[in-house]
Amino acid sequence: MTTTVYLVGEPGAGKSTLMAAMRAGWGELALEKRPLRHVLWQAPDGTVVPELGWPRDGFGGTDALPMDAVRHAEPWIASCGYQLVLAEGDRLACDRFFQAATAAGPLVLLHVDVPPELAEARRAGRGSDQNATWLQGRRTKVTNLLAKWPHGVLDGRQPPAELAQVVRQLVPQLQAVAA
Repeated sequence: MTTTVYLVGEPGAGKSTLMAAMRAGWGELALEKRPLRHVLWQAPDGTVVPELGWPRDGFGGTDALPMDAVRHAEPWIASCGYQLVLAEGDRLACDRFFQAATAAGPLVLLHVDVPPELAEARRAGRGSDQNATWLQGRRTKVTNLLAKWPHGVLDGRQPPAELAQVVRQLVPQLQAVAA
């Protein structure tokens, strides 16, 4: 059984920053490119935990995956064999992937919620040139997913290290490997 922890939120909410804080101190083992790009991390207890997509400047996580990544992600999550999988971002935040993840085990969907002005300031701080129409589409997508799927809400105004601790408390599997 695989527990999938997936972070969603509008661009600038702090999903990638929170993900980095959640795996702080973990060792990077490998970047797997087939059939689905993901990074293998080694947690402090020795457990190997994949993170879908990969960290990079600009847009990381699943946003670094190709547009058709879900067709690779569905069979991958069904047979990956890991006890815990991490993901964040827009590309796999969809019913198809969430259904596949739920069939493989528990899906812990967490909404990183921030006031729009904070998200805007964060995007401006990293030099984002995302247009208003695209941004509204991302907000609508997140809103629609959250209306369908059970989820927790995280206060994205909190410092990332503190918020990572909150996530560890919410997800026993994450807390166990991070010890």
